[in-house]
Amino acid sequence: MIMASFKIHGFPVYQRGNKVWYIKFSRTQKRSLKTTDKKQAKAIAEIAVEKYFQKKIVSIKKDQRKLISEYFLEYSRSRETLALSTIQMDKTAMAMFLDVIGDKSIVDVTTKDFETFSRIHLQRGNKKKAVTRTTINSYLTHLKVFFRQAGKDGIIQTVPDIKKLKAETRLPVILTTDEKENLFQYCKEHDPEFGRIIRFALFTGCRRSEILSARWENFYGFTIKVFGKGLKERMVPLVPQAKKAMGTPKRTGPIFFQCHPDTYTHRFKKYARACGIHGKSFHKMRHSAATSMLEAGIDINVIQQILGHTDIATTKIYAKVMEKFMVSEMKKFGSL
Repeated sequence: MIMASFKIHGFPVYQRGNKVWYIKFSRTQKRSLKTTDKKQAKAIAEIAVEKYFQKKIVSIKKDQRKLISEYFLEYSRSRETLALSTIQMDKTAMAMFLDVIGDKSIVDVTTKDFETFSRIHLQRGNKKKAVTRTTINSYLTHLKVFFRQAGKDGIIQTVPDIKKLKAETRLPVILTTDEKENLFQYCKEHDPEFGRIIRFALFTGCRRSEILSARWENFYGFTIKVFGKGLKERMVPLVPQAKKAMGTPKRTGPIFFQCHPDTYTHRFKKYARACGIHGKSFHKMRHSAATSMLEAGIDINVIQQILGHTDIATTKIYAKVMEKFMVSEMKKFGSL
């Protein structure tokens, strides 16, 4: 039973039923002050707190000399509950980083190390296999989280300034009108069920995962609720072609056939090749849908909401695709 209590530098000092005073440093760390006298307890507690902080300082200084790889092992254990893809990317990013700068004391890492890391991998990408700016920026994102956590844990006093590379500007690849029609016709003859998925994707702009998880419970006649990146909900309006692709309405259950996501990808590529379409993936249907919406005159802010883009700048990329298309078409006129 706890009787009287007070605090020393924020740490509770309390008297138990035996009238002996104790000090508590954490939920699991406490010690007896071995006295029943309050005045003596205060004096002993002051000394105990000073020793506690001295040990903390020594511990922090010891941790500061840890190698990057040593702290990374601790850091990885704290992220074991995250997605496997995230954990794997953590490991890949760190392996790429250590390959360039070497395994040294974590406090010796500077902003210049990250600049060197980016430069070296850009050069390697030019000579060996493709390492894009986007990929390098993804590595930098994971490294930034790692070093921020090191700062929070007191392993480093100053977190290095990690600057990403300027992203490459690449226009999305889209399916032409003829390619869409060829796919529709091919699937009609060989795989009507997958043809429904292709038609739905092209008339909604939904992602592969959103189509796989689409359920009748979330269908509201003229709209459907889908779950995008980060399980963010959004309502997607349905044009007649999209509704027709969904098939006969049911009360519950998935709208499209269920399988591993990669099955959608592989099946699309197989059918695309059969139609003479190369270099275009399942995701290109989302790009095609967005471009078609712009072509139809739909406001770009509305398209942003339909596609679930967080940043309008992402949606504006499709406007550049339209510009490129129009310039290409006008060349036909200019050649007359």
